Amino acid sequence: MSSASFLIPVYNEAVILEDNCLSLLKSIKELSIPFEIIIGDNGSTDSTQAIGQKLAGEHPQVQFFSLPQRGIVGSVFEKAVRLSQYEKIVSLDVDLTIDLSFIPDSLRLLDEYDMVIGSKKAGEELRSWVRRLGSDTYIWVAKNLLGLEYSDYSIGAKAYRRSAILPYLENMDAKTGYVLTLIYHLRRNNNRIVQIPVSCHDQRGSKFNLTREGLYRFIHLFRFRLYH
Repeated sequence: MSSASFLIPVYNEAVILEDNCLSLLKSIKELSIPFEIIIGDNGSTDSTQAIGQKLAGEHPQVQFFSLPQRGIVGSVFEKAVRLSQYEKIVSLDVDLTIDLSFIPDSLRLLDEYDMVIGSKKAGEELRSWVRRLGSDTYIWVAKNLLGLEYSDYSIGAKAYRRSAILPYLENMDAKTGYVLTLIYHLRRNNNRIVQIPVSCHDQRGSKFNLTREGLYRFIHLFRFRLYH
């Protein structure tokens, strides 16, 4: 299973950040592998930054950095990848709503594949019907515009080989479209991608404005298709 870097983007997560980071630390330590957790903040206005700095000061496996602009989660991902020291990278949502069995499963698969997609659609998802509808529509459009057969382009529950994605970081979408961008380039260049089912139980409200975020992702998808 070797070693791994875990990337966690955050925005105004002061309520859950410390408890969930400690829970994640405990789970990863049970794997008995060298690891690091990199927490990247984008424009939080609560005490997320203070808590992140505290966690980094108290736990040698934790790094924390902050970018000032809100919503640039793609830029957070890019910086976290460049900071990471291990070849295997796992991206997780801070709310830990994905079954954490994704971690050992994806690390094993990265021995053979360049990217592991954790799919809620292929597994089990307990989310609002609005979010499921928006996700289903986006997946359908991505399939028909780009020929992508995968069923999850969200940020969390994705794993990568660092060397495979480094060539695509510089021109990657700075916002939430970066996952689709990476999948497209990896597939186009014959990198090995595998999709596995994951369970997601997410009943809290989204940190994104769903209407604005949905509009942005579809505009990005159409623009990406136009230029590629």
